[in-house]
Amino acid sequence: MSLKSIVAIQIIGEHVPTDDGSYKSFELNLVLEDSSRKNVVDHGNLKSIISDAEILSDFLNIPIWHAGTIKS
Repeated sequence: MSLKSIVAIQIIGEHVPTDDGSYKSFELNLVLEDSSRKNVVDHGNLKSIISDAEILSDFLNIPIWHAGTIKS
């Protein structure tokens, strides 16, 4: 994978059920020319993952695709 094949940064949020309740998780993915995705990181802090995405977006000069999360 070359850096030139990355077309966007994707942020996806999800609600993860567990035996003890649930939590929110956010994925930061690289979207490639062939529409495949490479996961970079998953964690629970949306502000932090947006900051990470902005840094990568600026460095690679590509857009951020931020999918909204479903509220339950």
